[in-house]
Amino acid sequence: MAYRIFSVGIFFFLLTAGYHSNAQIPQVDSLKRILDNSDTLSESYALNLFILCNDLLEYNPDSALPYCLQAAQVPHDNDSLLAQVYIKTATAYNSLERYDEAVSAFNQALSIYQTLQYSAAEEQAYLNLGETYLDQGEFEKALSATYKALQISKSFNYKLDELYAIELLAKIHAGLNQYDSAYFYNLQSVSLKDSLFNLEKENIRSEMEAKYETEKKEQTIVRLQQETLIKDLQVQQEQQWRNNLVMLAGSLGIIAILFYSRFRNKKKATEELNQKNEELKKLNGFKDRLFTVISHDLKSPLSAFNNLTRSLADNVKNITPGEIEEYLRNLNQSSIDLSRLLNNLLEWALSQTGAITYKPEQINCKEVMEEVSTQLSSTIAERNIQLEHFVPSELAAYADRDMVIIVLRNLLSNAIKFSNKGTVITLFAGKKDGIITLGVKDQGVGINHEDQQKLFDASADVHSVGTSTEKGTGIGLILCKDLVERNGGNIYVESKLGEGSNFYFSLPEMKPSY
Repeated sequence: MAYRIFSVGIFFFLLTAGYHSNAQIPQVDSLKRILDNSDTLSESYALNLFILCNDLLEYNPDSALPYCLQAAQVPHDNDSLLAQVYIKTATAYNSLERYDEAVSAFNQALSIYQTLQYSAAEEQAYLNLGETYLDQGEFEKALSATYKALQISKSFNYKLDELYAIELLAKIHAGLNQYDSAYFYNLQSVSLKDSLFNLEKENIRSEMEAKYETEKKEQTIVRLQQETLIKDLQVQQEQQWRNNLVMLAGSLGIIAILFYSRFRNKKKATEELNQKNEELKKLNGFKDRLFTVISHDLKSPLSAFNNLTRSLADNVKNITPGEIEEYLRNLNQSSIDLSRLLNNLLEWALSQTGAITYKPEQINCKEVMEEVSTQLSSTIAERNIQLEHFVPSELAAYADRDMVIIVLRNLLSNAIKFSNKGTVITLFAGKKDGIITLGVKDQGVGINHEDQQKLFDASADVHSVGTSTEKGTGIGLILCKDLVERNGGNIYVESKLGEGSNFYFSLPEMKPSY
């Protein structure tokens, strides 16, 4: 049972937390020597005893308890420190399953906090009492203490402590075989967790909306500036026409030059306007896709991760080691998928905003492919997939090495994800007419023709491939297309449903001559 321990005062928290983070046995011995040379009737002596007790609780509760008891006997006027000593003493008793003495120590701390009118600490003390009574099997007493903690947390709007108290009440009612009440509090716990999650999600959405509104206002300003510029140009054109009419009688040649100049300016303005419109379309597509990924694709893996951890926490005492191992494997896979999504999203965002610098050089294709294979070797081994290489050792291309690694890593990761265990994935490369081709071929589920048309389209919504249960966001392939094109190449896919897929892309062999 993990007991809730808290600090009193910012200075005291920093002192104990800083010491604890580096707590080792030699440092504990050093602190003991300091105590041997200190005034045994000072507050600092009691504080050092408390720190020593706190560190010893990490690995030897038997040796921690005497120092906690000794710290409680040192006379001083710091009631907050004394209450903390009682909390540590109770924790040591609980570690030794001496619950009656733990209850007595928690009650002593509670009495001090009530005198100090320290509501947050009082509520924490009630929660510790509730957990201790639950460990003793004193369910009614556990209910009483936990209800008091819940009342305080609600009155001061301590949402996380309220959630902890509700979860504890569910456990206590389950211990009393009052499963309806236990179910009721479990529902409250789920509801409060969802509320906290939705609040955090709403905050994130509000920030994104505010950013979007700011960008929208900036675009409006730019549009108004463009309209003003166009109006100014129109005024200038009208003035120019008047001047031309005045000068028409005197010089037909000047009129011809002015017409030509006007034509060129108009064409240039049109081209610039079209270019700006294309850029705006790309930015809008990027924004819409980004919002879609954040609001939809991040929600599923986060919810899956949350459900796994909650299920593991709720059933940890009842599941077998084999089931725990399965939980941990699922958690690890969930974290890998989430990490991959976030990396692709970040890299794509950086690419769209021009933050990824293009630095081309001559790169060895075999070395790059072997580097990517090494990065994903553990995943390949776990899925029992055989990896084949058909890459000439002397083959080289002119491209940005980091960008090519990102592309290959995404293609190989997808091949692993959508391949069955025990199948073969092939990495290949070749050269024809000064063009280098690199690719990844798998024996996975394959992709139907309709989905193939959407894979590299930022505005399309592709979340599943073939008959596979695996899900994806499509961000990785869109990122690949962008990076390949920045290196002067193209990316392609060949696939048949149920027979696997072949993704390959081209790069120039040498630096282009312009």
